[in-house]
Amino acid sequence: MSDETRRNLTAQQERCLVRLLAGASIEAAARSARVSRQTASAWVNHVPLFAAELHARQTEIMARAVRRLAAGLDGAARTLVALTRHPDPEIKLRAVSELFRTFGRTRDKQELEERVAHLEALGGMSKPKSKRA
Repeated sequence: MSDETRRNLTAQQERCLVRLLAGASIEAAARSARVSRQTASAWVNHVPLFAAELHARQTEIMARAVRRLAAGLDGAARTLVALTRHPDPEIKLRAVSELFRTFGRTRDKQELEERVAHLEALGGMSKPKSKRA
Protein backbone atom coordinates (compact mmCIF):
# COMPACT_ATOMS: atom_id res chain seq x y z
CA MET A 1 0.00 0.00 0.00
CA SER A 2 1.07 3.57 -0.41
CA ASP A 3 2.65 5.78 2.21
CA GLU A 4 -0.58 7.78 2.08
CA THR A 5 -2.56 4.74 3.22
CA ARG A 6 -0.12 4.17 6.06
CA ARG A 7 -0.55 7.80 7.10
CA ASN A 8 -4.32 7.32 7.14
CA LEU A 9 -4.09 4.60 9.77
CA THR A 10 -4.22 5.75 13.37
CA ALA A 11 -1.32 4.98 15.68
CA GLN A 12 -3.51 2.36 17.38
CA GLN A 13 -4.39 0.74 14.06
CA GLU A 14 -0.73 0.70 13.06
CA ARG A 15 0.26 -0.99 16.36
CA CYS A 16 -2.52 -3.53 15.95
CA LEU A 17 -1.56 -4.21 12.34
CA VAL A 18 2.12 -4.71 13.17
CA ARG A 19 1.26 -7.19 15.92
CA LEU A 20 -1.08 -9.10 13.60
CA LEU A 21 1.69 -9.28 11.00
CA ALA A 22 4.00 -10.66 13.68
CA GLY A 23 1.55 -13.50 14.24
CA ALA A 24 -0.33 -12.22 17.28
CA SER A 25 -3.96 -13.12 17.82
CA ILE A 26 -6.59 -10.40 17.41
CA GLU A 27 -6.89 -10.31 21.18
CA ALA A 28 -3.14 -9.81 21.72
CA ALA A 29 -2.93 -7.25 18.91
CA ALA A 30 -5.88 -5.38 20.45
CA ARG A 31 -4.17 -5.31 23.85
CA SER A 32 -1.01 -3.96 22.24
CA ALA A 33 -3.03 -1.20 20.56
CA ARG A 34 -5.01 -0.56 23.77
CA VAL A 35 -8.35 -1.24 22.13
CA SER A 36 -10.99 -3.89 22.68
CA ARG A 37 -10.90 -7.20 20.84
CA GLN A 38 -14.17 -6.17 19.17
CA THR A 39 -12.58 -2.97 17.84
CA ALA A 40 -9.56 -4.80 16.44
CA SER A 41 -11.84 -7.42 14.92
CA ALA A 42 -13.97 -4.69 13.34
CA TRP A 43 -10.87 -3.10 11.82
CA VAL A 44 -9.86 -6.42 10.25
CA ASN A 45 -13.33 -7.39 9.05
CA HIS A 46 -15.16 -4.15 8.38
CA VAL A 47 -12.67 -1.34 7.70
CA PRO A 48 -11.54 -1.67 4.08
CA LEU A 49 -8.50 0.59 4.48
CA PHE A 50 -7.19 -1.46 7.42
CA ALA A 51 -7.98 -4.82 5.79
CA ALA A 52 -6.33 -3.75 2.53
CA GLU A 53 -3.20 -2.56 4.34
CA LEU A 54 -3.01 -5.80 6.33
CA HIS A 55 -3.37 -7.82 3.11
CA ALA A 56 -0.81 -5.69 1.24
CA ARG A 57 1.79 -6.05 3.97
CA GLN A 58 1.15 -9.79 4.29
CA THR A 59 1.69 -10.05 0.55
CA GLU A 60 4.97 -8.09 0.83
CA ILE A 61 6.20 -10.36 3.60
CA MET A 62 5.35 -13.50 1.62
CA ALA A 63 7.03 -12.14 -1.52
CA ARG A 64 10.24 -11.41 0.42
CA ALA A 65 10.19 -14.89 1.96
CA VAL A 66 9.68 -16.55 -1.44
CA ARG A 67 12.59 -14.56 -2.90
CA ARG A 68 14.84 -15.63 0.00
CA LEU A 69 13.88 -19.27 -0.44
CA ALA A 70 14.34 -19.14 -4.20
CA ALA A 71 17.80 -17.63 -3.74
CA GLY A 72 18.83 -20.63 -1.66
CA LEU A 73 17.40 -23.33 -3.90
CA ASP A 74 20.44 -23.72 -6.13
CA GLY A 75 22.76 -24.24 -3.18
CA ALA A 76 20.32 -26.64 -1.54
CA ALA A 77 20.03 -28.66 -4.75
CA ARG A 78 23.81 -28.83 -5.09
CA THR A 79 24.12 -30.01 -1.48
CA LEU A 80 21.48 -32.67 -2.00
CA VAL A 81 23.17 -33.93 -5.17
CA ALA A 82 26.54 -33.97 -3.36
CA LEU A 83 25.02 -36.04 -0.55
CA THR A 84 24.13 -38.75 -3.09
CA ARG A 85 27.89 -39.42 -3.23
CA HIS A 86 28.33 -39.51 0.57
CA PRO A 87 30.31 -42.50 1.89
CA ASP A 88 27.66 -43.31 4.52
CA PRO A 89 25.07 -45.53 2.77
CA GLU A 90 22.22 -44.30 5.00
CA ILE A 91 22.89 -40.64 4.18
CA LYS A 92 23.31 -41.53 0.52
CA LEU A 93 19.98 -43.43 0.47
CA ARG A 94 18.13 -40.58 2.20
CA ALA A 95 19.57 -38.05 -0.27
CA VAL A 96 18.63 -40.17 -3.28
CA SER A 97 15.12 -40.73 -1.88
CA GLU A 98 14.66 -37.01 -1.30
CA LEU A 99 15.90 -36.22 -4.80
CA PHE A 100 13.35 -38.58 -6.33
CA ARG A 101 10.57 -37.23 -4.11
CA THR A 102 11.44 -33.63 -4.90
CA PHE A 103 11.82 -34.28 -8.61
CA GLY A 104 8.48 -36.09 -8.70
CA ARG A 105 6.62 -33.28 -6.96
CA THR A 106 8.25 -30.67 -9.17
CA ARG A 107 7.45 -32.65 -12.32
CA ASP A 108 3.85 -33.22 -11.22
CA LYS A 109 3.37 -29.53 -10.47
CA GLN A 110 4.82 -28.51 -13.82
CA GLU A 111 2.61 -31.02 -15.65
CA LEU A 112 -0.46 -29.77 -13.84
CA GLU A 113 0.37 -26.14 -14.66
CA GLU A 114 0.83 -27.05 -18.33
CA ARG A 115 -2.50 -28.91 -18.42
CA VAL A 116 -4.32 -26.00 -16.78
CA ALA A 117 -2.74 -23.55 -19.23
CA HIS A 118 -3.79 -25.79 -22.13
CA LEU A 119 -7.37 -26.05 -20.85
CA GLU A 120 -7.54 -22.30 -20.31
CA ALA A 121 -6.31 -21.73 -23.86
CA LEU A 122 -8.92 -24.13 -25.22
CA GLY A 123 -11.73 -22.58 -23.24
CA GLY A 124 -10.65 -18.99 -23.65
CA MET A 125 -10.55 -18.74 -19.89
CA SER A 126 -8.18 -16.45 -18.11
CA LYS A 127 -6.10 -17.67 -15.22
CA PRO A 128 -7.54 -16.51 -11.90
CA LYS A 129 -5.33 -14.20 -9.87
CA SER A 130 -3.54 -16.02 -7.11
CA LYS A 131 -3.97 -14.83 -3.53
CA ARG A 132 -0.35 -15.75 -2.90
CA ALA A 133 2.66 -13.65 -3.62
